[in-house]
Amino acid sequence: MKTRTYVSILILVFAVLITVGSCATSRKTMVESESILSILTGTWVNHEYDDVDFSAKTVAFDGSYDLFAEVDDTRRTYWGQYTISEAWIDSTGTYWYKATFDESWTEVVYYELGKIDSTKSVWEWIYYSAGFPDEWEPENSRYIYRIFYRQE
Repeated sequence: MKTRTYVSILILVFAVLITVGSCATSRKTMVESESILSILTGTWVNHEYDDVDFSAKTVAFDGSYDLFAEVDDTRRTYWGQYTISEAWIDSTGTYWYKATFDESWTEVVYYELGKIDSTKSVWEWIYYSAGFPDEWEPENSRYIYRIFYRQE
């Protein structure tokens, strides 16, 4: 009888520790959409995208953005509009958001899961045309992944 009691207590202790540990790592604090839009305001570049099919520069402002084919371009290639539906900060200080965006050259609405590192200098996102990505999976071939760096 004592052995069963000790085993039951140990199982209960481990269950509590696992639950507390998983709650601590998944903690998130909701933030206003305007906070994310404010952080995104500015010029973001990725020199690796120069001369390929992806935009090398994004200039974001007030929920809108202009895309440039090359970092040194002064004339935008495309433009679009963001609508952030959910935004939060995780326990590491990373900013996350879910947004839909409409682009000037297509009638498709895209669903984006994005993150901005705690220094507010690296912006990454994955997007999909059939709904929000369920989790952060940049390697998933269904999603399109982008990474940009704040230009000072």
